[in-house]
Amino acid sequence: MNVDSENFRGAWLMVCSMVLYTLNDACLKSVGSELPVFQSIFIRSILVAIFFALVVWFTGAFKSSIPSKDIKLLILRAIAEIVSTFFFISALFKMPIANVVSIVQILPLTVSLGAVFFLGERIGWRRVMAIIVGFIGVLLIVRPGAGDFNFYSIYALLAVLFVTLRELVTRRLSKEVSSIYVATTTAVSVFIFSAMGSLTITWVVIDPTQFLKLITASIFLTGGYLCAVLAIRNGDIGFVAPFRYTSLIAALILGLVFFGEWPDNLTIFGALTIFGAGMFSLLREKKLGLQKSNN
Repeated sequence: MNVDSENFRGAWLMVCSMVLYTLNDACLKSVGSELPVFQSIFIRSILVAIFFALVVWFTGAFKSSIPSKDIKLLILRAIAEIVSTFFFISALFKMPIANVVSIVQILPLTVSLGAVFFLGERIGWRRVMAIIVGFIGVLLIVRPGAGDFNFYSIYALLAVLFVTLRELVTRRLSKEVSSIYVATTTAVSVFIFSAMGSLTITWVVIDPTQFLKLITASIFLTGGYLCAVLAIRNGDIGFVAPFRYTSLIAALILGLVFFGEWPDNLTIFGALTIFGAGMFSLLREKKLGLQKSNN
């Protein structure tokens, strides 16, 4: 198949993935003032876990043996996913959706930084500067010490921290461990954790509308994951990855339409700063990859 057509398909799949992920966020946020965090996560995770369990059943992904090293990494990855999910949804319930999504866009830069310290990877001074600029963008959004500082922005940053850990652990997994295996173990782990957490809260009676929103959120989340996997497999990652930033546009639109939220100028400038730094880092990585392949 033509490389350009594969990249085009991959780009559209990545856009679909980001839109679906953000729609999932919007559905969860819409019940945030009505339902406890653990209850929302638990109900959504039931449906997601069931879906992946069915996929595993039909594909036989669990039939192959997993090295003990990978089992430990899968456990660590699941813990990181659990903690990041809790902090992200807690922040989402208390902050404008565009602000939360903007902060999370620093992720490619934090993963690059983490890879230097924990995986022994090397990056040049240009990407170091991009990381610094990206963190400045985050500070423009979070604004610690300012009068309009939102404490839950710390939760969003903690979510980024643990997602970074998750991504670094994922890089250490053997190639023999399938993506669906990883996704299923993670979904089941979040389900078990949220089930335990839901025992510590007072449950709220859910009306049909709230239940429908949570079902819809689980469908969007599952669809987003599948589109993301297909996007990476269909196109060149250097071409496809920048389209992750379409989640910023989706968050701005959904925040305005459904929640009447519009970020102030400083937040928008911070988001654009993160976007610019992230794009530069991705393009720089692609350029270096091409140079290595030509040598």
